[in-house]
Amino acid sequence: MTRLLQLASLVSPAAAAAVLARQAASSPSVAVPPSAPSSASPNIDPSFQGFAIEVASVVEYALDANGNPNTFSQNLISAITSKTGGAPIVRFGGTSSDFARLIDTQTEPALPVAATDNYQNVGGTTIGPSFWPLLNNFNDARIVFQVPLGIDSIANAVSWTTAGVNALGLDRIEALEIGNEPDLYPNTDDAGQPLLPPQYQGALDDPAYVFKYGAFSSAVASALNLPANDSLFQAFDTAVHFDSSEATVQAVPAVFNAGINANNSIKAVSHHYYQTSGTAPYSEGLLNHGAITNHLDYFKPFISYLQSSTNVNGAPIPFIIGEVGNSLNRTHDYNYQASLAAALWSVDFALYGMSIGVGRVYWQQIMHSGFDLWLPIDSAGVPQQTFSTFYGVLFGAEFIGTSGQTRVAELALDNAPPNVVAYAAYDNNAPARIAIVNLNEYESSADTNRDTKQVTLSGLGSCTQASLKVLSSPNGAGALADSITFGGSQWTAASGGQEVTGVDPNGASTVPVQGGVVTVGVADSSAVLITLDG
Repeated sequence: MTRLLQLASLVSPAAAAAVLARQAASSPSVAVPPSAPSSASPNIDPSFQGFAIEVASVVEYALDANGNPNTFSQNLISAITSKTGGAPIVRFGGTSSDFARLIDTQTEPALPVAATDNYQNVGGTTIGPSFWPLLNNFNDARIVFQVPLGIDSIANAVSWTTAGVNALGLDRIEALEIGNEPDLYPNTDDAGQPLLPPQYQGALDDPAYVFKYGAFSSAVASALNLPANDSLFQAFDTAVHFDSSEATVQAVPAVFNAGINANNSIKAVSHHYYQTSGTAPYSEGLLNHGAITNHLDYFKPFISYLQSSTNVNGAPIPFIIGEVGNSLNRTHDYNYQASLAAALWSVDFALYGMSIGVGRVYWQQIMHSGFDLWLPIDSAGVPQQTFSTFYGVLFGAEFIGTSGQTRVAELALDNAPPNVVAYAAYDNNAPARIAIVNLNEYESSADTNRDTKQVTLSGLGSCTQASLKVLSSPNGAGALADSITFGGSQWTAASGGQEVTGVDPNGASTVPVQGGVVTVGVADSSAVLITLDG
């Protein structure tokens, strides 16, 4: 814009006006609806940004190197939940839990110790009674408690669940989740050996899954003396699928029609989500709005079906994404999975998910998975640190806000180039925050200039000022968290997970809104959160 103004000053006023008009006409713009459109989401759960911790990794996330509560984990959880006022909710489960065993005489909380070569330890994880108190180290979080189904033993499931719930208290339980990715049975252990019947579950089609789910959930409900028709169970927990089978494997209407909720015990339905199966180029996955929406859109029929279904309390059954990561990549490629591109992906993923009615997401944490939000302790030669996706999740939480009455809609930008998208958060039916995400790739090592899209928002009524917070790095899409800031701040291991302000003086600012219109610059490989102040 500055360069255009300089050029315009060298020509006649009429020619200058024409230059600026053409520039304005070709820039992205949108008239923000003054009230939430009919297509906007239901109210967003303040606990939308949830957490998931693989059981084999719980010890490291719960305790520091000295065996004390891990305040680094606690502070980072608080940083996110404080943005919405929601209670922290943590899912403790995963494949390691589905094939784990409780050994009453084991003194260690969990074995083996989580490391790069056994971060899930399928078929080999054991826990002792000292494991359960560790779940109290996560900010008094409500707990999604996974009941083992991979081992085909109701007695094992009951003993595991009663021991855990009795130690924690039933009032702490957000949901009881039966199994993990049952559509992938039979599973294999980390050595590649098959885990087969009769000790383990075989392949389950929809009717067989419904039968197993019903048998295990009924036994657990009886052992815990749950009230009849108590909606406390989380069902499905289906694995990710990277093609159109995402819409057909354990499809929600089909499994419900097979009778899974005959006794109205289901509180929530869960599927898992990973954006890519490896290190695909950013433009094919993490920095591709179409790839994100196309994948999430497979869930739209499930969401619609569940919104017309109700639990025993008469509320719609939420569709949640119970395990989320940017890439299933067992080589732990931090340069890909812990990049600014991953942070920006997490923003677009979460905000689009909100807009189509996803009820909650749980960001998966496994030691050295590569897609974690943070590494809780020094481990296997990798220092304790915050990873890039933490900043994207934090951005999404602040976008939700604290009203408890937030609805979200994607905005249709005019003249927007591919991968420049915008979302509006409506508090009590009025626009309160706008997020603009520019997924176009910039790399400081390869690109001379970083393009900035000037996005004009109109229809902002009597608002006179907006506050801006930028999620970015000077190094571009491949940047790691040490150069990433949100609102100019960082949350680091050195600070114990507390906010460090002023790292980037240009990361937060205020701009005037004149006549209900404001123009905001959004650089390639960045996102801007705009709060309408008044």
